Amino acid sequence: MKLAFLALCLALVVAACSDGRAQTELPTIIIPTAAPPTAAPPTTAPIAAPTEAPAATAEVPTAVPPTETPTETPTLEPSPTARPRATATPAGPLDFQMYVAGCRNAPTAAKPDNVVITISVEATGGNGVYRYYHRDVEEPDKFIDVEWGKNTRLNGSVTVTSGDGQSLTKEYDIRPIDHCP
Repeated sequence: MKLAFLALCLALVVAACSDGRAQTELPTIIIPTAAPPTAAPPTTAPIAAPTEAPAATAEVPTAVPPTETPTETPTLEPSPTARPRATATPAGPLDFQMYVAGCRNAPTAAKPDNVVITISVEATGGNGVYRYYHRDVEEPDKFIDVEWGKNTRLNGSVTVTSGDGQSLTKEYDIRPIDHCP
């Protein structure tokens, strides 16, 4: 079947690459098919028992006990084309800026002017591995959602720690009315 497919592909390539002189049809390809296997007719003759001892056969080798494998693990030399793994290197003192990334209305029956402010924390420096804390609670990523009233000021602080031990805390003062529809 693979041979037939290859023949068909070859014929198509030849047809596509021809110079176009008087060739308007693709060549006809006959794909041979294998005949289905047939069952051997049942034998009705009885099988005779052997009258002679079987001829000597070649000596069968006996099993050889496994050899011990060395316990030392070979050391692999680095490939000249292998890229080194990224390692965290200090990039200077830790710093960060905070921005209002979004605001959405989230009214409740008790707080009809309730909004959710999303603060984005953009950190630099340290070793590039950061953890974010808002109100002493670790956040899952650099986007911090804070529920607040639309007509009141939002004050608080964010702490960022770097994987190299640096830590920095900054306060924010946001007027949600300036950022929410």
